[in-house]
Amino acid sequence: MSNNARSPGFVALAASSATSIATEVNDCGFGFQNCAQTCLTDGSGELLCRNWVASAVPGPLGKMKKPWTDFGVDYTQTDVGPTHVCAVTSERDIWCWGMNDFGQFGTGTFSSTDTLEPKVRTNR
Repeated sequence: MSNNARSPGFVALAASSATSIATEVNDCGFGFQNCAQTCLTDGSGELLCRNWVASAVPGPLGKMKKPWTDFGVDYTQTDVGPTHVCAVTSERDIWCWGMNDFGQFGTGTFSSTDTLEPKVRTNR
């Protein structure tokens, strides 16, 4: 096998020094098509995520927005659920986004609005 050949079912992620990685299979909101949502935190404090559809060629992970202005705060860990993502910062705050229809964010509230970036900070 040549060095540039890909193994079926596996995709190499960009070289990085990941401090945390999580993935979860979901139905892409269609109820029938398999997808996977993957997020990782890297050594420079960034959070990178991507939803991958099983029938498509995977693209690169995208950098998630930091919802604060303090440049000394970084993402350190992440976890992914079927419809949401949570990430821990270096200040030990937990930020969540996605669907919160079953209270996944842990804030005591429920919402069926899908948020696409970190907007809810939970208690420390």
